[in-house]
Amino acid sequence: MGGPGYASSGLGGTTNDDANAPALPGSGGGCGNANYGGGGAGGGLIRLVVNKIATLKAGSRIEADGAAGRNFTNSDRVGGGGAGGGIYLTCKRFVGEAGATISARGGMSARHTGGGGGGGRIAIWRVTDQSTGPVSTDVTGGMGRSGNADAPADRGLNGTIVWGWLPAPGTVITLR
Repeated sequence: MGGPGYASSGLGGTTNDDANAPALPGSGGGCGNANYGGGGAGGGLIRLVVNKIATLKAGSRIEADGAAGRNFTNSDRVGGGGAGGGIYLTCKRFVGEAGATISARGGMSARHTGGGGGGGRIAIWRVTDQSTGPVSTDVTGGMGRSGNADAPADRGLNGTIVWGWLPAPGTVITLR
């Protein structure tokens, strides 16, 4: 869900999508009062269907992070952070190296009176996993900012991460 803008005047977009098979980008953040700061854009959608081997080398990054809320000429009336997007990867063999990163983080508020965007959705489905080290995943909600009695002080909620297994290809016969 996108973070609310200043004083909850502009609510962020709704929570959406399926944790097992993300198919939508993240929602945008809410706008600040009237014509002031705009909400951050939601993270995009990355959908990869790999027929054979998906390899993530050390230092590689797959990102669908939400953007930070914007402010208007340094005023208190800022927009909320955008929600993290969706990353959906299916493959026969997954090979990850230590130092590779997959993230769909929520965006933070631009200053001290907006709400953070929620984390996005990551789903990795594979038949086999031959990773040589841990792949870092991050769906952390964006930091909300407080400093005003009527401002939201909320941090965006964390998103979801699914590491799933696909059945090996072949024929299954059940006899009774």
